[in-house]
Amino acid sequence: MRRLIVQLLTQLESACAIHERDESTQMIMMLVLSANHSVHPYVSDILRTILPRIDDGPPQLVSKLFDTIAALAQVNSNALMPYSNRILASIMQTLGGSTSWQKCMSALKALSSCASYCSMVIDPYTQYPQLFAILLRLLKTESDDIKEETMRVIGALGAVDPHTHKDMLHHGFARGGSTVYNISGHSQTLAFSGTSKDNKAVNGMNSNNINNEFISGANTARQGSLLSKKRCGKRHGGPPPNVMTVFNSEMPRESLVGDIQVGSYGTTFTNDPSYFTSVSVNALLQILNSTEDAKSHLLAVQALNTMFAPLQNICGQYLDSVVPAILRAMKAAPPETAESYIERLGRLVGIARQLIRPYLEPLFELFDFEAVISEQHQNVLISLIEVMVEALSGNLGHNTNKIVSFLISVLDHDLSKTRRQALNAIHALQILSPSLDNYIFLIIPRLVALLNPETLPMTVVIKSLEAIQSIVSSVGCKSFASRIINVLVRLLQTTSDLELQTSIIDTLCILMEQLQDEFTLFMPTINAIMKKCRLADNHKYERYSRLLFTGKLEPMQKQHVQPLFQGESSQKDSLLGAIASEIPQLNVDINQLRNSWIIQQQQQQQGSSISMMRWLDNFTIELISQSPSPAIRACKELAQSNQSLRSKLFNAAFVSCWTVLSVEYQKEVFDSLQEVAAQAYVPADILQTILSLAGFMERDGKVIPINLKLLGQYADRCHALAKELHYKEEEWTMEGDYDTITQLIQLNQSLDLHDSAIGMLNYVRKEQPDIEESAEWYTRLERWDDALKIYRQEEAEFGYSSTNLIGQIQCLYKVCDWESLVPIYDRIWQSSDSNLQSAAAMIGTNMAWAMNDIDRMVTYLPMLPSDSRDKSLSRALLAVYQNQFDNARAYIRSARAEMHNNLVSYLTESYGRGYMQVFRCQMLTELEEVISYKLAVNNRERQVAITNTWHKRLDGIRQDVGMWQKLLRLRSMVLRPILDLDTWIKYVNMCRTSNRMKIARRAIHLLLEDEANFMDEVNTLVYMYLKFKWAANEHREAFQMLEMFTNNYSARIGFDSRNPEAFDYQIYSYPLTNGNKYSDEDKAERTHMHRLLARFYFRRGEWLRNVQQSVTLAEESHAKARISSSVSYRAATILDEMSYKAWHQLAVWHYSETQKYGTEHADVSEDIVESHVVPAVHGFFRAIQLSMGFTTLQDMLRLLTVWFNYAQHKRVVETVQTELNSISLQMWIQVIPQILARAHIQHESTVELIKRILVEVGKLHPNAVLFPLYVAARGDNEDRVRVSKTVLASLHEFSPELVEETEVVSRELIRITLLSHEIWHDALEYTAKMYFELNNDEDIQGILMPLHEKLKITIFDSKQHPREMHIHGSDGNKYTFILKGHEDLRQDERVMQLFGLVNSLLAVDEETSRRSLAIERYPVTPLSSNSGLIGFYPNCENITDVIRSYRGAHQRYVQEENEMLFNISSDWQTLSSIERIESYEYVMERTRGDDLQQAMWYNSPNAETWLERRTNYTRSMAVMSVVGYILGLGDRHLTNILLHSSNGKVVHIDLGDCFEIAIQREGFPETVPFRLTRMVMLPMEVSSSIEGTFRFTANHTMRVLRANRDSLMAVLEAFVFDPLVSWSFTQETETITPTQSAAGGRDTSSVVESQVFSWKAMSRPNNFGKNEWVLPGSRPENAYSRSFRVRGESINEKGWQNGNPKAKSIFKRIHSKLVGTDFDPNVPLSAVDQVEKLIQQATSPDNLAVMYAGWMPIW
Repeated sequence: MRRLIVQLLTQLESACAIHERDESTQMIMMLVLSANHSVHPYVSDILRTILPRIDDGPPQLVSKLFDTIAALAQVNSNALMPYSNRILASIMQTLGGSTSWQKCMSALKALSSCASYCSMVIDPYTQYPQLFAILLRLLKTESDDIKEETMRVIGALGAVDPHTHKDMLHHGFARGGSTVYNISGHSQTLAFSGTSKDNKAVNGMNSNNINNEFISGANTARQGSLLSKKRCGKRHGGPPPNVMTVFNSEMPRESLVGDIQVGSYGTTFTNDPSYFTSVSVNALLQILNSTEDAKSHLLAVQALNTMFAPLQNICGQYLDSVVPAILRAMKAAPPETAESYIERLGRLVGIARQLIRPYLEPLFELFDFEAVISEQHQNVLISLIEVMVEALSGNLGHNTNKIVSFLISVLDHDLSKTRRQALNAIHALQILSPSLDNYIFLIIPRLVALLNPETLPMTVVIKSLEAIQSIVSSVGCKSFASRIINVLVRLLQTTSDLELQTSIIDTLCILMEQLQDEFTLFMPTINAIMKKCRLADNHKYERYSRLLFTGKLEPMQKQHVQPLFQGESSQKDSLLGAIASEIPQLNVDINQLRNSWIIQQQQQQQGSSISMMRWLDNFTIELISQSPSPAIRACKELAQSNQSLRSKLFNAAFVSCWTVLSVEYQKEVFDSLQEVAAQAYVPADILQTILSLAGFMERDGKVIPINLKLLGQYADRCHALAKELHYKEEEWTMEGDYDTITQLIQLNQSLDLHDSAIGMLNYVRKEQPDIEESAEWYTRLERWDDALKIYRQEEAEFGYSSTNLIGQIQCLYKVCDWESLVPIYDRIWQSSDSNLQSAAAMIGTNMAWAMNDIDRMVTYLPMLPSDSRDKSLSRALLAVYQNQFDNARAYIRSARAEMHNNLVSYLTESYGRGYMQVFRCQMLTELEEVISYKLAVNNRERQVAITNTWHKRLDGIRQDVGMWQKLLRLRSMVLRPILDLDTWIKYVNMCRTSNRMKIARRAIHLLLEDEANFMDEVNTLVYMYLKFKWAANEHREAFQMLEMFTNNYSARIGFDSRNPEAFDYQIYSYPLTNGNKYSDEDKAERTHMHRLLARFYFRRGEWLRNVQQSVTLAEESHAKARISSSVSYRAATILDEMSYKAWHQLAVWHYSETQKYGTEHADVSEDIVESHVVPAVHGFFRAIQLSMGFTTLQDMLRLLTVWFNYAQHKRVVETVQTELNSISLQMWIQVIPQILARAHIQHESTVELIKRILVEVGKLHPNAVLFPLYVAARGDNEDRVRVSKTVLASLHEFSPELVEETEVVSRELIRITLLSHEIWHDALEYTAKMYFELNNDEDIQGILMPLHEKLKITIFDSKQHPREMHIHGSDGNKYTFILKGHEDLRQDERVMQLFGLVNSLLAVDEETSRRSLAIERYPVTPLSSNSGLIGFYPNCENITDVIRSYRGAHQRYVQEENEMLFNISSDWQTLSSIERIESYEYVMERTRGDDLQQAMWYNSPNAETWLERRTNYTRSMAVMSVVGYILGLGDRHLTNILLHSSNGKVVHIDLGDCFEIAIQREGFPETVPFRLTRMVMLPMEVSSSIEGTFRFTANHTMRVLRANRDSLMAVLEAFVFDPLVSWSFTQETETITPTQSAAGGRDTSSVVESQVFSWKAMSRPNNFGKNEWVLPGSRPENAYSRSFRVRGESINEKGWQNGNPKAKSIFKRIHSKLVGTDFDPNVPLSAVDQVEKLIQQATSPDNLAVMYAGWMPIW
């Protein structure tokens, strides 16, 4: 066997003939299939031989090679796994670019086989984000075999979670410039700058990132597989992304999205003729960038040429995209098409002329090759040269060298008889002659050599003479004059050809013009020869000679030489260089167009979807052909054959024609569309086309004459759910018909917007408390218990009905209540009601399957309706049970065929919409794998491979109880639950966390039946069972069982939790009675059991802590529970030293004890230090060492707090010093600001440790410490300055260049933050206030005199202006920042630190991660106490500007609400509260306030994008509202809230007003917890409802924050008590004098000298005019900028925490918010109730009406 395999592989490697390789491959495959056991050891050898031959082999051979791989995957999956990436790459290349269906089919089989047997699941989507789009394209093919195999592949790869899939598409380009496809199959190329080869980081320092606060390995987490995420803990967990990486990956905002003009806001944009050009160009570019449309690329280029020909200079704006796209298409095209591409490029050059110069560089690379090319290829290249020279007026720059070399090569290598290529090259040289001055030494000798009519055709000789004439007349060639003339004379002497003689004489005359008197040296010889040849009387030569001797011979103007190839525009001289001032409009043949939209009677009679699609195609082609736009009409030829182009241009072509039609015809065309849509057999594509047209015309400001309800019906019929939701919401808004409630609930559920669905029901309840509830509402919401309750109430009230019974059956089935269902089914089948049996058969079949009751399946299955979509699947299940595998496979094929149309339809809309269909594909594939598992009864390796694949698929699918339930039922057909215990435990835990307790209990019982003796010892099943009982509120029993197991097993291994240190962990300490040695398995088992026991102890500690927090517990019990929890945590750390949770909780416990003791006692004893402080420090170090990276911030901050609070104790410092090297230096990066803030501490040992940390971090990560060090070095605190300078000096010794450059950059950035005229302006503004209001002459002079001494300048009326900075990183990328002055950004830096922690918490919670909740962050880098850099957030616009733009587009007054208030009272701010409330409500009733809502709709290209943006907007607004409330964030006017144009998320900026200082302000305090005004609410959901997504998001966010309050309090504690920032919110405003405010407690002259501070104040106006009210802000009183509030720099370390009562009160207030006692200290609220009260406050008119007008509460 080995010899045979080696022989076949050798033949495959060495064979030249294709048939020999085919035969070898066929033999190898036969061996694999028939003798797989014998082939098993040689799988690797076979793979190494066949893989290199896949990519470039002929289709038939490649197909067989893929078939061999598919077979090998089943033979030895372990040997194939190392080659999986290589195999996947070949498969992707074949599927993405192959036109051979045979190759595609085999590649699909190989992929499905590798997925099923080699666990190649989920990850392929991560590695190749375009894979799903390719599979979707294959699903739309006409081959049934391809469709079936593609569906098998989709199932084999796994139904990856929609949220993960979306993340893959978004971040798939992070690995480089790959092509990313969207779900509809289109592609866009995303290119990124590579890493700079010359990275100038000094001595290996990492300087690639701007701000290391945001560096957390996010790229790896984002790009990694879902499986790796799963191993990290939670489902969607992981660190937040690197903010600067996210910013850099943002694509610039496009003005045209699809066919929608961005920024039109519902006003017409198709009136601009250039719009149609842009749409057409974009459509053609998408085709050129798509490998799927490779056959259409040439026609697309031709269409672009045709389009650009009449545009001339207007086409210049598109060339930067068009030229690279053409070159890419040309590079990917078959070699035989290169000539056609070059020819079309030449036409484009001739059209664009000088405009194409910036994009020509890649074109010159076409002349770099040295390979032999065909004559045709040479000809088109030469033609391209001529056109380029013509278009660029001969100026080719440095590329002339390439062109000349190419032409010379053609001359040298053309040895044909006709010398056709040489002739063309000579012609090109003739055109290029003005640029050949530096190349005549190469060209003239070759041209002279061609003057030989004896060996060369006469045409070549004459053409060479013409070229010499052009060169001589253009650049001169005196050095070659004698050589040329001698050859001409000899040629003249030997030829009798009249044409040649004439050409020679013409050449001599041109030489005479150029040489002038020097030509006389040759005249005697020339004259003699001419006389001899009887040419002495040549009139031209005689005239030139006469003029030469009289001194009147002047060079004649060079004649223009036309290129052999004419560009589109060069055919008419009048068009050369012309500037088209406007785009011409073409005539429309209305009769011809009308014939295309009229539905012929024959088409109606055919009554098929094919005939309707043919009608749509013809109509679209005619629209394009008759369009008055030249750009659209230029695409007509390509539109004939390309469906994609027809689809892209339909809307634009329709509107371009529709606008020229009469009203009668406009109505007629829509009547035809409605007539087509009314047909029962109309394809979904036509309905989607009509819906797309309706949305397009709506955004174009045109009214479509189709009823809203009808459009909603169309959307329902074609499964366009987002569009249907829009129309149903519009219908609800206009009519308020409660019949649409069920539809809206169902739509939101189908769109995976469960929060919105429940919110709709809650909204209706709130608005109509007396409305009768429907069981159907609850079934749509999947609230089965509630629905069952209503069904039973209806049955009791109205009696039995079959509909009611079916509803009850459905509810009971969903909660797995088999005990109640079985009697019902017995009664149904005992009756004779066949209709009821048919209606109940599907659920009965599934119930029987779940119960593993085959007899019932046999009973119920025949009653399934014939049109049941699950009938084939159910039959397949029964056939597998009965081991009828052939029948099962047939039923599976039928099931796939039946679901194909729905699968394609749903997936075309979005992956999320089609997710359940994808999951159904996975079930069918896994059913086939169950068959393979059964057949492999003697092949344990194959069974293990299938099981491993199942496990990995589960990691990737949505964490949904129902989906897991179905898969586990399927797998339990061959795999007992107890043999897959880990999976079933995950399933039970999922049921428990999602509150599906009945289902969890049933699964537990199933496991207990399989493992009756599970109670005998501690195991994972026991641990799961105890957690379930605790979650089921069986606390007492659960705790007693936990105690029993823990104590019993602890006694067995000799572990005493009261003295855990005495436990000998080593396994060798346990005696063996038989005297044998411990095996590795024994050691692993013992270690596993110890760690499991540690989890028991940890759970005991958690439950005791939960009991401790009970308000009903006595004080003694509190203390006992507190001590017992610490004992449990300590025991857990002893048993499992690698448990992060145990070390973290133990450290937190000791930390809490130290904090508690510190509040009760003035001094801390050494006993407390030894028993609590030192263990807290040690515990935090261990927790940090074991953490996952993104959970370290809270531990680091608490570590610093304990360390700095007790730095005076030697044991604490020694512990820190000992543990310092146990954690990574990178851990310190995130707390550098806090470390520097304590650098002034008076304990030398701690100061030395601080220096050591800063120096070591600075060496490895200089970018993390250098800027903060320079900020501290420029401060006021002498101790902190000294420490900072010492560290900088140490770093300077290590890397002087980097330190010096940082100092220069930071100093210069600070200098340009406040320029001289701005300092003068601020000073004058401030001193004017002091003069008129305070009469303080002395301070005025003290401020102004130092400025006079510096310089005298002109004062400009300048306000605070941030600068936009572009910084080029060493990684080759450009980063944009905002340089801000007048503000202390250190507080913003701490806020971003807090937001990072919040994002980490949201990422690891199941509910919040599933909703992708996060706060949008940006980098903040302070440069000094009043300046810094802020990362520029791209593609954002503040909401105020959005509203202003929308109203401006619709010609509405921006301040219309303020105008109404001004009409009520010119001084509205001075009205009483009652009057302001009344006027506020008056204006609200008379204005719509839907500007933001409408702007978001009109700026979205389609309903799907709108819905996604709306959801993101609502969720991000809710998250930030809750977090902002906890932080006490104020000043949330709409200018401080940015809206991301692409994804709809909100970004909050200007985060200075924290900790409720805006609420506590005396003048116009803010009265709301966050902004939730009408303008903000209306875009959220229908009828401005906040009952759905907003409320549930807020609830979940509050729940997560409260559940992790310890972590948050750790960060906020460090924030509140930070000596560098705390003064700004802990000092009373009235205690700050103007001088202190201005100078920060320092000498004023020093302020001016350092240019650090500014004097800026905002006076409170006595009267507010209508134009002043729109000024954003919430502080009308004297509000100095945050740069004034830095006098706390001098706070010493003794009072930084315990001595600050205001900080304590803030800390206490934050704590009350996180425990729910913020409204009533005696009544803790749940998170839901707390959010409810906050929403009430935020939306109360009483609160909003009294807000400051600049906050714009009316918006």
